[in-house]
Amino acid sequence: METEPTNDMPELNEEEKKNRKWDLVNKQWAATIIFSGVVLLLVAFLFIKREMFTNMVAYVFDVIRPITIGLVIAFLLYRPTCQIEKLFSKLQKRAPKFPASALSVFCAYFLLFLILAVIIWIIVPQFITSIKDFTDNIMVYYNNVMKFLNSDRGEQILNLLNENGFDPVTLRTKLMSLTTYIPDAVGTIGTWASSLIGGVIDFFIGLIFSVYVLAGRNKLRSQGTRILHHFLPQKHYHRLTHYGTLTFSTFSKFISGQIADAFILGVLIFCVMSIGGLEYPMMIAVIIGITNMIPYVGPWMGTIPCALILLMVNPWHAIAFVIIVIIAQQVDSNLIYPRVVGSSIGLPAIWVLFAITVGGGLFGVIGMIVGVPVMSIIYTVIREKTVSDHNNDQAKKPEKRKWHIRKTMQRIRDRVKKNDPPSDPQ
Repeated sequence: METEPTNDMPELNEEEKKNRKWDLVNKQWAATIIFSGVVLLLVAFLFIKREMFTNMVAYVFDVIRPITIGLVIAFLLYRPTCQIEKLFSKLQKRAPKFPASALSVFCAYFLLFLILAVIIWIIVPQFITSIKDFTDNIMVYYNNVMKFLNSDRGEQILNLLNENGFDPVTLRTKLMSLTTYIPDAVGTIGTWASSLIGGVIDFFIGLIFSVYVLAGRNKLRSQGTRILHHFLPQKHYHRLTHYGTLTFSTFSKFISGQIADAFILGVLIFCVMSIGGLEYPMMIAVIIGITNMIPYVGPWMGTIPCALILLMVNPWHAIAFVIIVIIAQQVDSNLIYPRVVGSSIGLPAIWVLFAITVGGGLFGVIGMIVGVPVMSIIYTVIREKTVSDHNNDQAKKPEKRKWHIRKTMQRIRDRVKKNDPPSDPQ
């Protein structure tokens, strides 16, 4: 006796699928709600205990400061080390025992110390010379100031100051009372000295740490790759490695662009000061070029001490130098910097200016430093997404048929012949 097939099993399977689907949706909603609640609680805790949190973060940063310094030094020397290793790899093919990796690290640090030594050799002697010139001519400056004060214009300025409540006797009393602040000043200098010694110690520890990082960079990279490959799914692993490589290369190219921009500005300042006959052009060009790598604050950090040095020698040259720097900074910020830095990281000049403006407005100096590479990463990611979507759309579109007159006329004739009835024989 044959049994009729029943349709209960497929219906039960469909119900089970629906129940499983709803269970999955409910689990996702529950996980989202729990995660959002935890994040809100953490944000509320940070706002309530903000002082404790900032103290804890400051303590952590103080502890890991040598490691941070070491990572920054290793990051700065990573590309030069790789370039030197590529040159040594040709020798390694001929001599397999040639230590290309170790020598590349040694050459990178040798170049770093050589550049620092050249900078010190340029700045320190000329700075000492400027101080000597100022001490030798201090009586000349004093006589010039006294002549100016004894002139008619000087008397007018003194009268104007007296009318606005400025009394020379009061100023002298305040100057004499400065001796009461000497103990506090000594304590402050002691604190600065101790922090300076601590900073030097942290720098040397970080320098040693950076040597270990650069020497074992290949091993560290392979270990990090294995760890990510083990704990992450394949899709997330490829995405994280892609964006990590993009971030690393963008910041590295950004630093290279900053160095190139500083070099161009330093050469420009040196040429203009040499043509104008100003004192110490090499020293001032080096200072301006180094400090220019710090956006927003860097130009003023270099301009003020250099102007004071020139003021000791020739006040008119100091005024001319300030005018030169203002013009050079305008040319650099609007023409040189967007093109040099933007081209090095693949970012158009308009977006470089946009990143500097928005980053500085939102986060100050740190925003101006990090804003350009972050904007480059965002620009690259958006470009990758839009180009891939555009290519997919183009692939989905059917190919357009090209219209041809002869083929179209032939097709029409074939249709007419097919639709014409055959003629009856007579």
